Amino acid sequence: MKFTVLRPRLSSLAALLPLLLLVSLNLHAADILLVNNDGANEGFNDPSAPFANQTGNNGATLGQQRLRVFQAAADYWEARLVVDVDVRVGINFDPLSCASFSATLGSAGASNLFRNFTNAPRADTWYVSAAANNLAGRRLGSNTVDIQARFNSEIDNNDNCLRGTNWWLGIGSPAPNGTISLFDTVLHEIGHGLGVSSGIRQNGQMINGIIDAYAFYLYDETQGQFWRDMTVQQRVTSATNTGNVTFRSPSVNANTSHITTGKNNGRLRVYAPSPYRGGSSISHWDTALVPDELMEPSATPTSDDRATFQMLKDVGWRLVQDQNPPTEEPGTVSFSSSAVSADEDQGSVDLVLRRTGGSDGAISVTVNTQNGSASSGSDYQSINNQVVTWADGDDSNRSVRVNLVNDNTAENNEDFTVSINNATGGANIGVGTAMVTIEDDDAQPGQVSFSNSTVRVGEEQGSVVLELQRTGGTDGAVSVRVNTQNGSAMSGSDYQAISSQLVTWADGDSRRQNVTLNLVNDDVVENDETMSVTIGSATGGVGIGVGTVNLTIEDDDTLVVDDAGQVSFTRTAMSVSEGQGSVVLQLRRTGGSDGAISVRVNTQNGSATSGSDYQAISNRLVTWADGDSGGRSVTLNLVNDSVVESDERLSVSIGSATGGASIGVSTVNVTIEDDDVAAPDPESPDDEDDILSLIIPVLAAIAAKRQ
Repeated sequence: MKFTVLRPRLSSLAALLPLLLLVSLNLHAADILLVNNDGANEGFNDPSAPFANQTGNNGATLGQQRLRVFQAAADYWEARLVVDVDVRVGINFDPLSCASFSATLGSAGASNLFRNFTNAPRADTWYVSAAANNLAGRRLGSNTVDIQARFNSEIDNNDNCLRGTNWWLGIGSPAPNGTISLFDTVLHEIGHGLGVSSGIRQNGQMINGIIDAYAFYLYDETQGQFWRDMTVQQRVTSATNTGNVTFRSPSVNANTSHITTGKNNGRLRVYAPSPYRGGSSISHWDTALVPDELMEPSATPTSDDRATFQMLKDVGWRLVQDQNPPTEEPGTVSFSSSAVSADEDQGSVDLVLRRTGGSDGAISVTVNTQNGSASSGSDYQSINNQVVTWADGDDSNRSVRVNLVNDNTAENNEDFTVSINNATGGANIGVGTAMVTIEDDDAQPGQVSFSNSTVRVGEEQGSVVLELQRTGGTDGAVSVRVNTQNGSAMSGSDYQAISSQLVTWADGDSRRQNVTLNLVNDDVVENDETMSVTIGSATGGVGIGVGTVNLTIEDDDTLVVDDAGQVSFTRTAMSVSEGQGSVVLQLRRTGGSDGAISVRVNTQNGSATSGSDYQAISNRLVTWADGDSGGRSVTLNLVNDSVVESDERLSVSIGSATGGASIGVSTVNVTIEDDDVAAPDPESPDDEDDILSLIIPVLAAIAAKRQ
């Protein structure tokens, strides 16, 4: 049985919870540490009696048993990943949702993201906290935990949760039938916090418009594009392109032979169901993989983890299995750093190449430069296929120099890349790309941008504050002017216009500035309306970044509808005896009572004819006053004749409504049942007495003759 597991969402916020307790799992220089956030007598501190017969788990209480499972899962990851900086995992065992047939087992995710740190493999790419710290070689930011994990305590000792199914707290043994392996579940959730998770939201938006290390490799086989190159809408479409989203990364692509099912064009598929499943879509392997992989979206016994570890390698982790390469290897050539900065007036920048993992045989690589925002010739001197060689047994570092152009133009910092290609002698290429940032030494007034490009605000809020920021330099005094432009929202009736409002920064000033837009809170019921606020007329050489805020004003008024209501007959058909003399038809007013209304009632012949069978009703007026919703009646008089005839029918209808009223059940079909009886035929006796009255005289005459 598979139980759905809630999956993580990456966050760019600071640490989630305070540090309460660190539990070191190993004696290495750096470890995976558990941060127990549970209070006294709950979760991991639960003093209840331990579960019996939990293989490999001798915890003295239920809380200790749970903690030992977490320790074993953390040890599993630590034994396979090179951990140079402590990874701190905040853990809670809390009551989460649980019903008879479904439950939230747990959830976990990174508590923070970082980019453009020292040794970042790629610039302008988000890395989860645990991976970023280990790439940088130090703890970044002030987070007390790198991963936050919660698991469901309701599953234990609760017959109302999953029909009495409990966690299996055994270690190193499969979960028996009717239990769920806590070890496998924890293993899976920590994997998300280590980086197996997309930061791209369901609406296709990247975090602050920047790709994350996992989503960098998502690829749509139908569209033939990486997600990082798609539009927002293309990503939304791809997220439900079942069976056609793959993880196209170097290490994963090179290690797929053990997977027999679940590939597309030879690449491993990512979970992309339709409809989209929040918390699960895109951040897992596809369920079609055979054998099952650790990071599939449902709770299954772990059968393989090779693809998952190759994925983690591609998102920034080093694997223990790669640290002891076989002897007699030509080795791997890598840049010592994937990101380098140099001042423009420095004249040149040197990039260091390392040969690691072996020095067997002579090898060579070529080095090339590629433009980014910096252009060869005007910002630096390009390198084309520069050959770098190592002799047999030589593993010393090499240096490649790129000359810089020192101009007098004030500009933003610019970048270009240097790449390693064409390895010979059996050598591999490791960190094969280095980004070089040229820091301008000329005046840098920077650029001014709105903090957000879209804003939604309620009309009743009265005003909205729009923030402007100056980034990329603070040289000199600068200013911009801010203006509003109508959209469907109009100045004066929906907001107060801003015209050339001056916003200034002094030399060296990078403070954030605010512009207040006043709104008009009217009583008009209308659709949400839009307008824009723009930056223009910049001075002091400052550039304009995000120069427009598209603002939606949400209406807060409620439509009050005055309804005159609807007039209907209470019945659609009636039967009445002719001898009854009359029949009363009932009318009602429903759905509103605003205003005085009236209707006219008329009869129409059917097989019954007015005059001979009933008295006609012609345009009889029926009225209601304002606020009156009482019932009304109309009497139909019948003609009681002595004619023997079949039942006959007529109809009575409502028409000519006034005062805005509508007509509902507009017609009653009336059946007049005949009550007359035909006289008996004297030549055709129809009862026993009449027959005897004819036979007796005949018999008497016959008797007289015989005498």
